[in-house]
Amino acid sequence: MSQFYFEDNVYVASLKNVEGYLGEKKDGSSINSDESLILSSSYKKVLSVFLSSLKEKNQELLSFFWARLENPLDDIIKIQLLSLHQKRTDIIAQYPNYKMVLSDGGLSFFKMDQLFFLYWQKLARFATIDDEGTDSLERLKPKMLFVRKSLFHIFYSWKRNLLLKPISVEKDYSVGFLAGFVLARPSISYPDEYSYLEKVPFISSADLNLPYSYYSKRNKRIGVYEECPVNPLLDKNCLDEKTSFCLPLKCGSALVYLYFSYKFAPIVLGCLNLFEKASIDECDKKPDIMIVFGGKEGKSTGTYYHDKENGMMIGYVSSTDEADYFGYVKKLILTLYNIMMIEKGSLPIHGSMVSLTLKGGKSFNLVIMGDSGAGKSESIEAFRSLASEYLERLTIVFDDMGTLHMKDDKVVASGTEIGAFVRLDDLDEGYAFSHLNDALMYNLGENNSRLVYSCTPYEEVVASYPVDCFLYANNYEKNDDGLSFIEEPDVLAKVAEEGKRKAKGTTGEVGLVSSYFANPFGPVQLKDKCHPLVQSYFHKMKEEGTRLGLLYTELGIEGEEKKGPERAARKLFDYLLEEKQ
Repeated sequence: MSQFYFEDNVYVASLKNVEGYLGEKKDGSSINSDESLILSSSYKKVLSVFLSSLKEKNQELLSFFWARLENPLDDIIKIQLLSLHQKRTDIIAQYPNYKMVLSDGGLSFFKMDQLFFLYWQKLARFATIDDEGTDSLERLKPKMLFVRKSLFHIFYSWKRNLLLKPISVEKDYSVGFLAGFVLARPSISYPDEYSYLEKVPFISSADLNLPYSYYSKRNKRIGVYEECPVNPLLDKNCLDEKTSFCLPLKCGSALVYLYFSYKFAPIVLGCLNLFEKASIDECDKKPDIMIVFGGKEGKSTGTYYHDKENGMMIGYVSSTDEADYFGYVKKLILTLYNIMMIEKGSLPIHGSMVSLTLKGGKSFNLVIMGDSGAGKSESIEAFRSLASEYLERLTIVFDDMGTLHMKDDKVVASGTEIGAFVRLDDLDEGYAFSHLNDALMYNLGENNSRLVYSCTPYEEVVASYPVDCFLYANNYEKNDDGLSFIEEPDVLAKVAEEGKRKAKGTTGEVGLVSSYFANPFGPVQLKDKCHPLVQSYFHKMKEEGTRLGLLYTELGIEGEEKKGPERAARKLFDYLLEEKQ
């Protein structure tokens, strides 16, 4: 990997040198001071792109420098370097050719510095270091901290020396790297057709600077993933190994290798809060699921191929602006996992599950099924708030996707993700603040804004839980009872397979829509194989005493977006208290 990449507002720097923090200067010496940072090639590249951006945003300020400096880019860097330690008046005395550009009391130059500082803050900034043993992450952290402190010190030095006044207020801005990756190159015996992937480094560990906020080019997912007749990874040019990384993950029981272009690092980063990261020691074999995200230019926002010969599910997404949304990463992983589960005789559930214990020791396991925007998460959050004083423990087993499978001839449920990808639109306004310190935030303030945060240890997610109550979330019909139970499993199975919901703007759908089994991530693709599983599992649950029914969240009814889930949670709570008396 070269020293740094900078494209499309994503900046990735290599911190490979023991003494250097952003690579090397042109003369080969290390970057380990404020001065050497400003003299680095990466700094010059970022400053150059920033100055180009002023053509559209502040042409007047740009013209000010172009009219007064012979070599604007180089001269600006030199003045920035000088103003680290010298006052404006001393710079003018030593370099008369800079008098004109600093003659307004240094205001214009400092304004440019300030805008540059803000520009840097808005970039998606990442750092990498090669894995050299167990202390690699410890070596990464101080280097990331150096950049933060150095840039912070540089900015206030400019302010003090250019404006010639003492600093009475300092603001501790987040100016360092948003995340750092330790890179390793494990030895994996790939089948020959995938051997070219061996050149791509793996992320063995990561350091996240949370909270993290990013505005992706898209804020909703459109369409479903369709099977590709030809393995897209047979094209050895489908990704550039020099500008790619591999993030090893665990989705449920599956090992996932997610290869991605650094340009998509801001959205892939959400996986570190949503899925369990696989240790580098586990990456000594081919995976169950392998994905290339941000591959060769094209129009595909997601396709898959079942490599039956090698026992792997293959996923592929082209490098396109349309794919710049975290939902495309998450849902492709889950689609491939669900297809695996269906092939093994398990039934994927699009929904939420909680395992709770009331004070006094009585336990209860609840599954709420429904497609995106059906009100699953909203109802559970309302339930958590309502029942908090009665709860001893509440574990979120899954908050988007889980599976029903058989264990000791009984139906049990397990999850796939350690975190939640929560839509903020219909949650309490303070919800985002409650996760501010541990969340990745996407498109805040926009429709379908989201938080990604970790909530449950992996060991609890993949455990097997009996199902006491299984409900389908109805968000489009008003029902004062809020909760109704169904005695005939075929009736609920039919409702579930129809998969109706009123779309909430989380996808490209509008109005009352349907998706087979409320799950376009596996069941839609394998409907013929999924249907008998639905019948079998619903009947089996009924035989075992699982309560089946409908939960009326009313989330899709105008004016009921908050009251509906709250009423549903109240009815659910009342039932639980009666059931466990």
